[in-house]
Amino acid sequence: RFNEALASAQMATQISPASEAGYATMGFIYFEMKKVKDARRFFEKAVSLQPGSGSARYNLAMTCLAMKQKDCAREQYAILKTSEPELSTQLLDLIYSSKVIRLVK
Repeated sequence: RFNEALASAQMATQISPASEAGYATMGFIYFEMKKVKDARRFFEKAVSLQPGSGSARYNLAMTCLAMKQKDCAREQYAILKTSEPELSTQLLDLIYSSKVIRLVK
């Protein structure tokens, strides 16, 4: 039911375009659909709207790892290590193990 979920998330972005939540949700859905390029685009939008969103940054990093772009993931780690120590520790382990386990909601 990914299409229904995407439609709802798109509606959320139309209702509240300045909120990162709808964009992060769309990124999560695209990631689950294995469309990582689209997922990255939406996580980047979410982070641009809410730079302090630890989950959006973590999910962006995980998407970058899925795309085998460790530099992108390291950039997110550098930001998360001061604001979200627990997520940054998980991310660091994954950057160097190269395993994408799951996203954070």
